[in-house]
Amino acid sequence: MPPGYWDEPETNLFLDKILQHVKGPVIYIDMGASIGEFAIARAFHPNVGSVLAFEPAKTARQALKQSVGLNELRRVRVFGEATGANPGKVDVVENDTAPNRRISLVPPCCATTIVAMLDSKEKLIDLSH
Repeated sequence: MPPGYWDEPETNLFLDKILQHVKGPVIYIDMGASIGEFAIARAFHPNVGSVLAFEPAKTARQALKQSVGLNELRRVRVFGEATGANPGKVDVVENDTAPNRRISLVPPCCATTIVAMLDSKEKLIDLSH
């Protein structure tokens, strides 16, 4: 993918469309933020007050932090913790030899980016409508 192009344009367009219809500012949470495709783009949206990006893989998190710094995005906070349905600990294994540099969680689980938005009073915005 050449620099400056989205890997998932349909997801970015969907998120921007949702954000057009919410009264900001909202807190955008990206769990499994990777290198920040969604987190960085949402940080520029006028209805987003702050971005919380969670990425446990060190290599991806370093790239995300570098992008945040280069873009001077003071309203983006990057966390190294993994997120999940239940509290606990999980080992993160990075595969540097894979073509897409995927990470694995031990025990294995589904690789999914979960996106949630909170309003300024930290109430979850219902996106099911």
